[in-house]
Amino acid sequence: MATGDDGALYPLSHAAAFGVESLARSGNPGYTKGQRILAGVHRVNGDQEVVEQRETGLAHPLGSCTSGPLVSIPFGHDVQASSCFIPLTESELQSMCTVSTFTEGTMTGAAHQLLTIMNRSSVSTSSGGIVDVLGVTGDAVDAVISSWIAIDNGGDAWAVASSGTSPLPYSATERTCSNIVTGLKYTISIGRAGSPLDPQEIIVGARIDPVYGSWTYKNVDATTNNFRFSFSVVFDRYIAESDKTQQRRIIAPSVLPGVDEYVFFPFRRPRT
Repeated sequence: MATGDDGALYPLSHAAAFGVESLARSGNPGYTKGQRILAGVHRVNGDQEVVEQRETGLAHPLGSCTSGPLVSIPFGHDVQASSCFIPLTESELQSMCTVSTFTEGTMTGAAHQLLTIMNRSSVSTSSGGIVDVLGVTGDAVDAVISSWIAIDNGGDAWAVASSGTSPLPYSATERTCSNIVTGLKYTISIGRAGSPLDPQEIIVGARIDPVYGSWTYKNVDATTNNFRFSFSVVFDRYIAESDKTQQRRIIAPSVLPGVDEYVFFPFRRPRT
């Protein structure tokens, strides 16, 4: 109750609203094992730089490579056997064996397929762009570029597609396209920083590499065949055994001030 200017009592009511952050963050400030990895696209506008974060963090598609759901990659957990599928006609498979070209932003052949996959597996859902940076810590800030680390080849699908060997000519007898990119491998290096009593897991490096293989058109009666595109993620430690907890015994300092050993000189008995 509250007293008004007229001396009467009036009832009071209180209301409070709490906002819930839609993107859960990991660590304090390092990463927590099993949580999502902060990922985004580095944007530059004049002299301003910012990272446009992706809601799911670093992720890969399941089911259809182009339309399947995206699944976040958990920090500290290797992903060895994840994949999605690409439906191709036999003529489209033959085009995968052609040497990829890059002209005025348009990719063809294997590079075009790779760009499509990378946009699904790494694209920021708001305005596009292949993910090219990861958060060093679990509390990386969008406007602080130093809190993010670049992925080697992460933002350049052309560099990934054109690295390694060129596709072999299409084998009409075996209906096989060889030496093409059939997967992507992420390698993320992690380390520890901070106090030995409270070490924080951080990301110190990352790169993406193509995986080469062969695709064979097996079901000739079908209009299209589904081809498996694989994803793998490997976490390695920058310093071996840095994941072990360090135990240290802290010796408390004396409460008495330090004194020289000769302070009691007049009262000491001579040594014999």
